[in-house]
Amino acid sequence: GCHRLHRQARESEQVRATETGSVQRGGAGREFRNRLNFGMARRAPNLAEIELKFDLDQSAAEGVESHPLLAASDRQIRWQRTIYFDTPKGKLRKSGFSLRVRQVGDGFTQTLKTRQIQAGLFDRGEWETPVAGMAPEAEALARTPLRKFRKKTDFLPVIRSEVERSIWLVDYLDSSVEVCLDCGEIAAAGEKERFQELELELKRGAPADLFAIARSLLETVPLRLGVLSKDERGERLGQAAGCQGAPMLAID
Repeated sequence: GCHRLHRQARESEQVRATETGSVQRGGAGREFRNRLNFGMARRAPNLAEIELKFDLDQSAAEGVESHPLLAASDRQIRWQRTIYFDTPKGKLRKSGFSLRVRQVGDGFTQTLKTRQIQAGLFDRGEWETPVAGMAPEAEALARTPLRKFRKKTDFLPVIRSEVERSIWLVDYLDSSVEVCLDCGEIAAAGEKERFQELELELKRGAPADLFAIARSLLETVPLRLGVLSKDERGERLGQAAGCQGAPMLAID
């Protein structure tokens, strides 16, 4: 799992910490709770995906894997390969959307997402469609807010990620939360970066239960609020390589 991926990455560059810093118990824990409550207050109820995201180091990843909260749930492990796409002029990114195709096993899924983040809370619209392969199918956009792009054939690959994902489905009160621990690599513009992140997605029930599970993990695991989605990590790599404001086209 993360242990093996971590060993493979020891010679590569350390994942750069986000500006939010570590989230610990005590004062920082109170700040974390305040920010979560702020994010909850700003949640738009008509969007489809409600998700909390955290960055974490290897030690914290091990803490998640052994946390009592997850002990009663079965762990599934999946390998995921994802390509993010945009137009040559980056119109999707500039319009506040991300478009990806993800392979899990023999299946391929095209996903369009909006970008709305508050204090580590990813509260986004999401439209998923099965597709035939790793190339995006523009016609599938006809049933999304980007229907005007449905005849486009010039989508370009800009970012790639390869991830080992551990998944636990946690039932809490009347809610169901999917806990995902991702260990992997993201590549764009000829640059690569290792990363580990934790995602908590509300599958059913009340947002307050999502935050309760996050607080339970926080009691023993040091977490950093995540402010970057995977495609935004890739954009940051591209900007560091000098691709300011342009799609990152070099994917090896």
